[in-house]
Amino acid sequence: MFPVMIRNSRDWRNKITTDWKPLAFLGASGGVAVILQMTAIKLTLVSYVVSIKRLSIPLTVLLSYLYLDETDEFWYRIAGAVLMAAGALLIYF
Repeated sequence: MFPVMIRNSRDWRNKITTDWKPLAFLGASGGVAVILQMTAIKLTLVSYVVSIKRLSIPLTVLLSYLYLDETDEFWYRIAGAVLMAAGALLIYF
């Protein structure tokens, strides 16, 4: 996303210097998520790991609605997210 930010924002240097703590947290948590996913793939079947990872999508849609006020086409997004979660549950059972 860094190249997109540079292209679309004129004040990107100031935004990075003022908001470095949340950006560092997001980067670190994303890195830890990838490490944990690769470790889980070593321990179990790939289909289980991917289905568990897909379960984060409904949570993300719901949190973006509640905290970021993303109301555009919310019901379409939540329906798709629930469908993905149902598919993950079908893989589990």
